[in-house]
Amino acid sequence: NIAKIRYSLAMKLVRHQQQHWESAGEALIAGLDGNPPTNIEVLNEAFAKHASNILDTFWTLPNQIIQAFGDGWEHDGSPLGYPEWWLKAVGYPNGPPPPPPPRPRHTPSACSDSEVRACIGSCGSVGFAQCAAACTAVCPTGDAATVMVV
Repeated sequence: NIAKIRYSLAMKLVRHQQQHWESAGEALIAGLDGNPPTNIEVLNEAFAKHASNILDTFWTLPNQIIQAFGDGWEHDGSPLGYPEWWLKAVGYPNGPPPPPPPRPRHTPSACSDSEVRACIGSCGSVGFAQCAAACTAVCPTGDAATVMVV
C-alpha cells in the first residue's frame, strides 16, 4: 500500500478525496431526488460519470502520495522525520547509526602514485574525503603523498 510511505500524512490526502467524493455523491443523489429524471439512462449516465470520476481520482492518488512523501521531505524543504515515541519504540532514540564510509571501487595493492591516483579517481563526490583516505590506507604512515583537491 503506497500510503505506508508516510501513513499519517498520506491518509490525510486519502480522507480528503474520500470526503470530497462522498459529498459529491450526496449532492448528486439530492439533485436527482429533487428533480427525478423520467429516463433511466439519465440516472445510469449520472452514476457512471460519478463513479468514473472517483476511479480516475483514486488511480492518480498513489502518484500524488509518492510525489508528496516519497523523498522524506516536506514541500518547504524541511525533513518529515519520525515522532520521538516511534524512534524509541524501534530502538533509535538518537537516530540510526551513521552509515559506513564509502569504499573505493578500486583498492590499491601498493602505495604507488599510480595505484593511489586510480583509487582516488574511483571515489564518488559523496563521501569523497573518506574514500580518498581509504585509498591511502595501504601506505605506511608518513609515506602517503599529500593529496590536494582544488
